[in-house]
Amino acid sequence: MFTSADKKEKTEDVSEISETVMKIKQGDLLLREDFILEHKQFILTCVSNYKQSSIFGYNSDEFSIALIAFNEAINTYNDSKGMAFLSFARMVIYNRLNDYSRKTKNDKNLISLELDKQSYDIPVEDHSFRNLEVKDEIAFLTKELQRFRIRFKDLVKISPKQAPTREKLLNLAQLIYSRPYLMKKLKYTKQIPIKEILEISSLSRRTIELNRKYIIAIILILDSDLDTIKGYIIKSERGEYNGN
Repeated sequence: MFTSADKKEKTEDVSEISETVMKIKQGDLLLREDFILEHKQFILTCVSNYKQSSIFGYNSDEFSIALIAFNEAINTYNDSKGMAFLSFARMVIYNRLNDYSRKTKNDKNLISLELDKQSYDIPVEDHSFRNLEVKDEIAFLTKELQRFRIRFKDLVKISPKQAPTREKLLNLAQLIYSRPYLMKKLKYTKQIPIKEILEISSLSRRTIELNRKYIIAIILILDSDLDTIKGYIIKSERGEYNGN
């Protein structure tokens, strides 16, 4: 959990980075070069996290792809969208690595989004969910869900049909997210700590078990920088339920 001082420092860092990117986009080539060099470790970490391996170095093809993607992120970043630059850059890097893996067909963890062929319960009229940022967010979320043996495309099938039920599950997910000891156990076991949850929640064991994957998905979204998806999920669940 962040203290108020931590949050202020984090906000200032995000603001400073955003201002730097905006200056670079105005044509400061030296600043661009310095900025990229300063974030080489960040780029390499993105590669390692994506590949779930630390064997990739600065001379790897994957790092070269990620480096190009980071530069692309600088060119396409729009701070008015509300997403922090490094969060946006991470999504672009993952998306480009995903494209590279698809082309080389040698990645066992290849993500196949097929965004134009499938519907993920996202309103068609909300075009923001078809832009680059959201595609990259979905790529990242898909990768995270795989760690828990959950397929992104299954979320629509397992999503509760009744708004009040989704509201209750969202509240439970937020409750778990606010408890560090529950989050630690969830990440370690890749399972919902039902015994501990029953001690602090009024939901039944059956309800929790039936909606296990949905609850985990919401928790992963809350515990991420997926600002667009996070905002949509909370707004959708609260708004639809409160509107009835």
